[in-house]
Amino acid sequence: MIPDWRRAEGHSLTSADLSMIVAQKPDLLIIGLGHDARMKVLSETEAELRQSGIALLAFPTAEACDHYNARASSGGVFAALHLTC
Repeated sequence: MIPDWRRAEGHSLTSADLSMIVAQKPDLLIIGLGHDARMKVLSETEAELRQSGIALLAFPTAEACDHYNARASSGGVFAALHLTC
């Protein structure tokens, strides 16, 4: 868990925002886009994750939590959750 995780650019998820997660080499990263899914994963961020061998799923945050909970026991699964918007 990374307490007080914040993005550098408000509602855009950049590669720099995920550097601590990418360094841990998860198999799957589940992104919570906020209650109303206003946060966007930048295309270059998606490309960097793919290049690093990390699968990506993105959903409104409540749905992302459900997907994370369903997969977390298999290991190698991380979540980055935007809690508002």
